Amino acid sequence: MEGNGVEKVEETSVSIRNSEGLAPVKEESVSKVPIKSVDPETDIYEYCRIMLVGGMLPARFKSVEAVLSSVMYGKEMGIPPQVAIYNIYAIQGRPVIDYKIINAILQKNGIFSEMIENCSIQVKVPAVGTAPAVKDYRTTVRLTRILKNGNTITEISSVWFSDVQKQVASADTLNKYRETMMRKTAFLKGARWIAADVMCGMQDPQEMMEVINLQSPGTYKYELDEDGNIKI
Repeated sequence: MEGNGVEKVEETSVSIRNSEGLAPVKEESVSKVPIKSVDPETDIYEYCRIMLVGGMLPARFKSVEAVLSSVMYGKEMGIPPQVAIYNIYAIQGRPVIDYKIINAILQKNGIFSEMIENCSIQVKVPAVGTAPAVKDYRTTVRLTRILKNGNTITEISSVWFSDVQKQVASADTLNKYRETMMRKTAFLKGARWIAADVMCGMQDPQEMMEVINLQSPGTYKYELDEDGNIKI
């Protein structure tokens, strides 16, 4: 430690030898600067800056502030920084969260789901009129919430393929990933009823894009991965 309170940094000479191990051909001065880790809880801006310059983030992040926005929104939802960075997106200025992360958040709050039927074929008979009965697919999910007093409440959520078709802009996408998309739709529909306080308006990226596409056709063109999840 120098008299002015500034820590003295040691320097050392590093000899760079050629491939034959002969005499040094160059010397460089290298500072021995200790590397310290950054805690996102105490220095969140510096954490986001390091993540950005480190080149490990998705291409959609162009600034430290963009990374910071995802991390801070995730913190409010109880999502760790790394998980928030890779699973929270901004669509027209509104944050959306991947369906699998929404499911994880609900489980942390004692809300669990189970599949009752997955794209089972049903015959729909019109209640009125002379329209003929038609075959349709139905997916049903049961959501159970464990309350603080130990009691439970249950929500049964069902969706029909014909109804989901009306909400999805791309018929090819729906036909290819029918089971995944119907399961996701049924789950999110039920979650908004049984866990409104936890969901707090959270939406899945695909939901948001489909809403925008229905309002303004062709606004978003997106692809799905092999599991039927949207790729952004």
